[in-house]
Amino acid sequence: MKFDITPPPTCSTREAAEVLGISVRTAQLWVEEGRLQAWKTPGGHRRILRTSVDHLFEQQQLTARQGSMELSIHVLDARPERRDALQLRLQEHFPNCALSLSANAFDGLLKIGEQTPHILIADIRLLGEDDFRIIDAVDRRPRLRNMLVIVFGDEGQVPDTVRRKLPANFSLLPPGGNADEMLRLIKAYNLGRRNPLRPA
Repeated sequence: MKFDITPPPTCSTREAAEVLGISVRTAQLWVEEGRLQAWKTPGGHRRILRTSVDHLFEQQQLTARQGSMELSIHVLDARPERRDALQLRLQEHFPNCALSLSANAFDGLLKIGEQTPHILIADIRLLGEDDFRIIDAVDRRPRLRNMLVIVFGDEGQVPDTVRRKLPANFSLLPPGGNADEMLRLIKAYNLGRRNPLRPA
């Protein structure tokens, strides 16, 4: 009697991240959380079961096929560790959201122009006096005026000339970030977006 001892197909953390469109750090965190099944080889290399990657990929595709009412969020932050943390928190609370990331104001402007997200979450340090043109762009374009803008930073970092023309949909949170307040703002915004006659 023969036994099948062929090992199941696996991939590296980097390969899993590429398939799922996430950062390597996020893939590592998903392994630690059990969302991706993996083990380490005797040499210390992590191997991820391909079936668990395929399962998550199918979930992503299903989400992408859902209706246009799903929430879209763009995160603009130069610090990879905070981008990863925001990505995980947002995916945990809004699993069906379409989430995109960028690390500088130029890429952020391009993605906002291409995707018109419902929500922009940004580090105020990437919106220096010259780069507050992102806020101007939001305020000048009718299709962007309903976008919720959440910025992490100190009020002292906002020039007075900019503060006077900030749109009503602009929310400033403390530099360290207040995740609970951010989630409350997003939930209220999403409720109002889905139910325009109901106050958020």
